[in-house]
Amino acid sequence: MKKIFLLFLVTTFAVSCSDENASSNENPTTFPMSASIDSQSFPMEPEAGGNFSDATGGIYGSEYHLLEGYRMQSIATAKTTLKDYKYYIRLAIPKIDVSVGTHTFTNTHIPNGYFADLDIAAVVDDNGENEATFNGKIIVNSYDVATQRVKGTFEFKTNNGVTATQTHVVSGTFNYVLAD
Repeated sequence: MKKIFLLFLVTTFAVSCSDENASSNENPTTFPMSASIDSQSFPMEPEAGGNFSDATGGIYGSEYHLLEGYRMQSIATAKTTLKDYKYYIRLAIPKIDVSVGTHTFTNTHIPNGYFADLDIAAVVDDNGENEATFNGKIIVNSYDVATQRVKGTFEFKTNNGVTATQTHVVSGTFNYVLAD
């Protein structure tokens, strides 16, 4: 009977313990972004900083939080042999307008506007695809001002930058902490 009581006590203690030092900014997942490109789903690895945004804004400038993920993928088509490509997805969120809601955009990135982009680069010969964002939206589902955590979804379409013919459909989710 003592052994059963001791086992019960140890089990209760182990289950009820929690790590009080755990930060609310820690991302419980390995990948802060997941994406579907032309109906093929990927976890997108963080470019830098884990689940933190790039406060420099990267190619969009210091007025933006840059949420960036990438995926290395091997592809073989009828035209090419097996080739490694890196898919980069970049979401630009203006620092002056982090707000819950639907934020639409077109092919022109306007100042202080939300924007998304897809780059496809070949790893070996740097011969990727020249993709231009056609239109889309970033939906911020939640934003916690205290922890700076922003969660939401995105979807956008691309073309080849010359004609309006759609080349890719991109959608996904994000879960980042906005860095200062």
